[in-house]
Amino acid sequence: SNLECVHLSNQIRIIGMHAFRYCRKVNQIRLPANLEILCEGVFSVTGLTEITIPDSVVRMDDFIIKTGRRPHMKSSIPLGMNAVIF
Repeated sequence: SNLECVHLSNQIRIIGMHAFRYCRKVNQIRLPANLEILCEGVFSVTGLTEITIPDSVVRMDDFIIKTGRRPHMKSSIPLGMNAVIF
């Protein structure tokens, strides 16, 4: 895919399992302010170097981001939540 930048509608509440998996050129994504759930592996093997998870998120599954080659990825997640990023 040649997709590099993603801006999702504020109508989206859930991003499903592996939604952007192997979109290696995606280096920027703006998540909806009303997002509630990020499923497993949603951003696996992308070009993301930074991501901010909105405070509205109430559930994040394991390995939402698995880059393999970006061990120092910058992330911001809601207070009290954990994410598996590597």
